[in-house]
Amino acid sequence: MFGFLKKEKKKEKSIQPIRRVDTQAKLIHKSDEPIDDMLSGDVMPVEKPIFELTFLCDDGKEVVATVSEFEFGNVSVGDEGRLVYDEYKYCNEIISFADKIKEFVM
Repeated sequence: MFGFLKKEKKKEKSIQPIRRVDTQAKLIHKSDEPIDDMLSGDVMPVEKPIFELTFLCDDGKEVVATVSEFEFGNVSVGDEGRLVYDEYKYCNEIISFADKIKEFVM
């Protein structure tokens, strides 16, 4: 009846991964310094440092993924094992890697 008084709800943007990838990989590079976490306008700044890890997958593809400072300290170049990560438009987020990074479950 009073349609002009109704407020339309904004559709909330939810950032969803494009896909989850499960592969065997070897860690071939660790970033020397934290990266800028503002990869797109859709994310809020995070106060904790974010680091990049580069993996070489069994299929020959290189994958760069972001991790927290804690996870960064748990891995070394040369580590090998099962890598599970979520692929997003602007970055990849590690879910687990070998016995070094475990999936966080609440």
